[in-house]
Amino acid sequence: MDLIHLLTEYMYAFVWKVTDMLGLSTNVVSHKLPINSGSNPLKQKARKFKPELSLKIKEEITKQIEYRLVEVMQYPTWLANVVSIAKKDGKNKICVDYRDLNKDIHKDNFPLSNINISDR
Repeated sequence: MDLIHLLTEYMYAFVWKVTDMLGLSTNVVSHKLPINSGSNPLKQKARKFKPELSLKIKEEITKQIEYRLVEVMQYPTWLANVVSIAKKDGKNKICVDYRDLNKDIHKDNFPLSNINISDR
């Protein structure tokens, strides 16, 4: 109950819907990836989807562009495909396949600890 009271008291500090994020400055929320020097940009081969799934993907991407969560690039140097994942409730979750890009990113010297290893 204390958590609900705290969230209610400071609700102005949280974003509750994607539409609340309109107009965020990319100076605050953009992220640059530490790509290894000498890595060649890789463009994944385009995947084909069933027409009804293609429509759902287009709808979701259009929504993300409208909410300014993603932006359209004319000539991307790296290109990762969209992947549709079926959820238990029958809906689809739209994700991006970044496996190729992840191979060429400089690894962090301080990775997260393994959750299965106890410090006790």
